[in-house]
Amino acid sequence: MDEEQLCLRLHKRLRIGSPTAARQLANGHYSQANSFLQQLHAEHLARRQQTPRPADPSPDATMTMPAQAWTAGGNAADTDFAAMTHFVLSDVVQCSHAAQGRCLQCTGRLVQNVPLQVYTDWCAACSSPASSSIAPPPRPCATSVRELTFPATAALIACLSPEPGERLLHLSSGVARVAVAWALLVPRGLACGIESCAALHEAAAAAVERLDTEVQNRVLLYNSNLLDSQNDWHQASTILVSGEALEDSHVARVTAGLGRTQPGTRIASIGRPLDTPHGLQLVRQVLYRTVGSGNAPVFIYRKPGI
Repeated sequence: MDEEQLCLRLHKRLRIGSPTAARQLANGHYSQANSFLQQLHAEHLARRQQTPRPADPSPDATMTMPAQAWTAGGNAADTDFAAMTHFVLSDVVQCSHAAQGRCLQCTGRLVQNVPLQVYTDWCAACSSPASSSIAPPPRPCATSVRELTFPATAALIACLSPEPGERLLHLSSGVARVAVAWALLVPRGLACGIESCAALHEAAAAAVERLDTEVQNRVLLYNSNLLDSQNDWHQASTILVSGEALEDSHVARVTAGLGRTQPGTRIASIGRPLDTPHGLQLVRQVLYRTVGSGNAPVFIYRKPGI
């Protein structure tokens, strides 16, 4: 019990005490109370000196050694695997203020660090040695789509709060950066990407081939029209839409298809909002950093019911 608690107890005891005690205090009899407080304080200091204090943990050890890290397969990671990344807020969202500053774009934003081996595997597959300063891969298709940096992708996945084994569907998945990240970050998670551009699909397939076999088996890529698979969208618990890749004539049909998903489904649209969502609730609108420079708005929806 510290001094503040002792004083509070004594204060309450005096306040709720007998009228005689109150009259004595009113007459200036404070010496007995002060002596009692000094005695309690001396006893408290003596106890603190007798009790050995535990050694303070090293700040570096606190930052770099998590309680437990997990592999994408759902197994406990070994010591070497448990080394963590050290992303900063500017990797997640780009702002014009100083490094220690805050603005409406980054206030309350969190950085999601991951096992270093996971990030290394993602870089090896996606040929991305840096997270925020490289040029985006060429888009041979007509529509230009901004890709999120890996730290931004990790933060978005953490915001969506997937459970182990959950399924992701990425519409207009491009070169499968997000699908690969999902398979690496979510234990036993399954990621499915649908891309209509044949060149991007081939690049995505090549990236997945560079992953470990166990992770490869949890990434499914299809080169087809998005609207041809609407009847299967309900199988995913999380759906990501690269909104900038959608043709204007397809947005309404994609939104209608998303409205037929299962209750509790989380949907994130990158780059543009959905048109009057059918039975979907807008949960949050937030900016995430893109490859190269700049931010892209992400609109997060949820199908109510669970």
